Order: sequence, then structure tokens, then C-alpha cells
Amino acid sequence: MSCFTRSAMLRYQSLRAPLSRLGLSGLNQAPLQTLPRLPLSRTFTTSFRLAAKKAFSKPSIPKQQAPKPAAIPPTQSYQSYTAKLASRSAPTPLYIAPSHTFYILSAYSGAAFCIAYAGFSYYANVFDPPPGLSAWVPIAFAGICFLMAAMGGWLILAPASLIRSITAHPVKAAAVNAQPTLRIDIELRKMLPLPFLSPRVISATPADLQLSHSVYTPSPRPVTAAERFEAAKRQADELEAERKKSIMLAPFRHASQAFFGMFVAIKRTFTREGFLKLRANKRVYKLDITGGWALDEGKALDRVCTVLPS
Repeated sequence: MSCFTRSAMLRYQSLRAPLSRLGLSGLNQAPLQTLPRLPLSRTFTTSFRLAAKKAFSKPSIPKQQAPKPAAIPPTQSYQSYTAKLASRSAPTPLYIAPSHTFYILSAYSGAAFCIAYAGFSYYANVFDPPPGLSAWVPIAFAGICFLMAAMGGWLILAPASLIRSITAHPVKAAAVNAQPTLRIDIELRKMLPLPFLSPRVISATPADLQLSHSVYTPSPRPVTAAERFEAAKRQADELEAERKKSIMLAPFRHASQAFFGMFVAIKRTFTREGFLKLRANKRVYKLDITGGWALDEGKALDRVCTVLPS
């Protein structure tokens, strides 16, 4: 045992002896636990380092929040084509007929000729026949007069029930939360071109309209944009060539077009081709599809009306 250890033990025994005399030897003296004291220079250096670290610390990068998903729009309720037309604030034209001047003129002129011939023939050959005729001649002429009068009646009724225009009018409902309804106004062409006579208008609901055939006729194959451009260019070239023609010959060209239109109208008065039957309120009207204008190439009428299977 070294000298340093022996001297420490002796000093410990000398300190313990007074406690045994006082009767305090049984007490367990728990040693005081004290924190080690750091040198002042070390404490100052550590504080300086912490302050410098806080001063020169990198700024914290805020975390980017994940973008919130876009709100899903509410599902739109299904609306039929008639409901969309009824929700509009203004009337919607569905159909405008072409000019029927030649058609009406040819019908009335043909009817006048047939009725005049029937009346003159009846008076000359049936009512007051010339003497010396056989008995069967007046009877034959009576049949001819009847047929000619019937043909005149057929021609005079050609412009009847001829549609001039079709317009869809929205009608507001009387109730607060009720949906608006749609009214279809069918304007008929006047049979007599008199200025003081107003055209007749037929009002019906879409459920009361029936077409004998579809107005829109799809092409056998889809038309490309290049083909439409070529057709428009060809039409523009034809109009330009028409303008370049001699102005002195313009009356003859217009007369030729007028005669051609007249002959086509005469044929239509007998055959009634180019018309569709539109039934409204249990009556049949004639819809001209050889010209004029129709909304969306006639698809609007097909959606509003009920197309009967052909």
C-alpha cells in the first residue's frame, strides 16, 4: 500500500472517532452528490458556439402542402331537347319555308283553266248540245266535265295547309318551382295573297306533333373539311362567273330561271312531291323540304316532333 493511501485511511479513522463518541455511528452518512463545476472559459466558449449556431443556422424550408383535389362539380341533370328550348328566354325559329310564289300561281292558274273548261264544256255539250249529236255524246262530255272539275278542285287545294314557318315559344309555368313548358307555333301560308288577311297560326305541344319522315337526311359517308372547303370554293367561283357575264343578257337568264321554276312548280302541284306530312292537333299540314331553312339541318324538328317509322 502506498504512502498516500495509508495517510488517507488514517485521516478517515480520525474523523470517524468523534462520531462514535456521540452515538452517531449508526447513521448512514449518504455522500452529497454535487455536479462537477466546469471552468469559466469552457462555459463561455460553449455559449458562444450555441449563439453562433443559432445565428448562422439555415432557414427552415416550409413543407409544400399537397394540392387539394379539385371539387367535383355537381352532376348535371339530364334535360331533353324540348326542355332546353323551354329554358331559353326568347323564341327559337325551327323552320322557315322557301318561296311558294310559283307554286301558288301555277296551282291557281291550273285550277282556273280546269274549272273554266268544265263549265264551258258542260254548257256547250251537255246543257245545250248542238242538234244532230248522238245520245252518248252528252253523257261522255258530262263525265269529262266532272273529271276536269275534280282536277280543278285538286289544284285549288294545293296551297292549303302549307306551312310557312315553325317557331318554339317558351312558356313560363304558373307555379313557383315548376318547369317551363314549350309551345310550338305553326304559321300557315295564306291561300289568297290579300294584304288584310292575317296568316293562320296553329299552336301545339311537342307531344302532339308527328312527322311522316325524318327531315334530316344524313350523307352516305361523312364529309371531310377539305370537301366542304372545295364545295364552298366552287360555289364562290360560280357566283363570280355569274357576275362577270354580260349585263345585257341578264334579263334572259332571269327569264330562263323563272320559266324553269314555273315548270317545276307545275309538276309539284300535280305530284305533290317534296312535302312531308306534319300532323298537329289531329290535322295534317304540308312541310316543304326542297328548300328554305331548318335549324341544325332539320335535326331540331326531328327531336321536337315524333318521327313515325317509314
